[in-house]
Amino acid sequence: FNIGLFNGYGIKEYRYNNSGIMATQNLSYRIPFKHSSLQFGYSVMYRKAGNLYLPGIEPDTAFYSGDEFSFDVNGLFKSKVVDIQAEYLQANIDKATANGYYTLVTIKINAKNQTYFVFDNYRKGYESKLNGSWYITGYNYLFKKYDIMLTLETGFQETEEKWNNRTVLQFQMFFH
Repeated sequence: FNIGLFNGYGIKEYRYNNSGIMATQNLSYRIPFKHSSLQFGYSVMYRKAGNLYLPGIEPDTAFYSGDEFSFDVNGLFKSKVVDIQAEYLQANIDKATANGYYTLVTIKINAKNQTYFVFDNYRKGYESKLNGSWYITGYNYLFKKYDIMLTLETGFQETEEKWNNRTVLQFQMFFH
């Protein structure tokens, strides 16, 4: 269980006459089984904003003032061989709604090799040609668990006009 109260403009911006506020709350619960576990949870957020830039939700040329309410529900099944994660998210901003969901299935081949599949669907709060489902497949090589890893993934997005493709090769290092 977590609860938070913030200034409503994020960490990158400080406003001397701050009138924004953001309140958050989330809860997750884990149920262990013999060699697996099931976790589920939710989060909610309310924000009162003034002239806030919300890329990906509002058009790039617009600044938002008003109330925002967002929530998500999520679940995660973990076992020695497979992990299945799913989440639904929704942001309500005045009369606009941005929402989406995804399902991620990870198959653990051995301690260093994983393959994964993702179905992702997201709709922005305004009409966009980029709205559409993503179908992604990928491979992870874990040099040192998740601290050092190499990822290769490719994905296809179905839009109203055409199919888009994206391929990514990524090297990650996590510092503790």
